[in-house]
Amino acid sequence: MPESDEHTLIAAAQQDPQHFDPFYRRYVPRIYAYAYRQTGSREVAEDITASTFEKALAHIDSYRPQGSSPAAWLYKIALNEIRKNYWKQRLLRPLHEADTSPVNVEQAVQAHEQTRVLWAALAHISQADRQLLTLRFFEELSSAEVANILGCSLPQLYLRLHRALKRLRKQIDHQAIEGVSYVSE
Repeated sequence: MPESDEHTLIAAAQQDPQHFDPFYRRYVPRIYAYAYRQTGSREVAEDITASTFEKALAHIDSYRPQGSSPAAWLYKIALNEIRKNYWKQRLLRPLHEADTSPVNVEQAVQAHEQTRVLWAALAHISQADRQLLTLRFFEELSSAEVANILGCSLPQLYLRLHRALKRLRKQIDHQAIEGVSYVSE
C-alpha cells in the first residue's frame, strides 16, 4: 500500500475512530510477527500487539506524519511496548525460528540448519542489536524508518547497523568454533 494511502487511512481514523479498522487489519499481522520475533512468546506477542493498537487508536489524533510513515509510527509504539515488557520481565524468552517447508529435503535440512544457527546467534546478542536487525531486515523497514523508530540519525543508524552485523557474525563464528550443536532435542 502506498504511503499516501496509509496517510489517508490515518486521516479517516482521525475523523472517525471506526475507520481505524482498515489500518488495523493492514498492520496487525506485521506488528504481531515483529513482537513474536522479539519475545519468542505467542502470548506476550499478542499482548504487545493489542496494547500497540490500543495506544495507536487512543493517540490517533496526535499522529503527525513529519517525515515518517504510519508504519514507522506503529513500530515505534510496538518497540516501546516490547521495552516495557522486557523491563517488566527483566529477561527475554529465547527466540524460535520460523517454520520452513522447502520441497527439496537436502535444501530443507540445510535451510533449517542455517536458520537455527542464525536464531541461536540472534539469541546471544544484545536486545538493542536484535531489535535493530529485526526492524531493518526481518520487518524490511527502510533505514530512515528504523532511524525514526530508534530516535537516531541515519549516520548513527548505519554505524549501529554495521556494528550489530559485525557482532552477529562474530557470534555465528564463535558458535561454529565452539562446535555448538543446533540439533533440537
